[in-house]
Amino acid sequence: MSINPSTAFALSILLVEDHEDTRGILRRLMERWGFRITSAKSVGEARAALDREEFDVILCDIGLPDGNGTEVAEYLRTKSSIPALAMSGYGTETDKARTRAAGFSRHIVKPILAEDLLQLLRVYDAESPARKAHESLA
Repeated sequence: MSINPSTAFALSILLVEDHEDTRGILRRLMERWGFRITSAKSVGEARAALDREEFDVILCDIGLPDGNGTEVAEYLRTKSSIPALAMSGYGTETDKARTRAAGFSRHIVKPILAEDLLQLLRVYDAESPARKAHESLA
């Protein structure tokens, strides 16, 4: 499974995941698809990344060592309206309502299938401002 690099033009993703193996696998997978990835392993690191860079999408775990992924979404919403995808091992309607209320666009239940993640990211890639600007120049 791959993505044509031309279909991943300049899509920048902030990946927030505290589990080192999961973070590494997701990072390598998304980079292989052609996306630019910045990783954070905590709420603090995610906030710092949001302060220094602009992203097209955020993929954020809910359970983090120094807080909760909803804090990342709430902080993000003070700065931007970009899509934010919550990742959690919990997927009840209450869990999904909580992440939507915090500002997440979607709630993805772990384990995440690579095909499903790629399909989601392709949608956001097609809608990204960088993609639209590139296509308007063509």
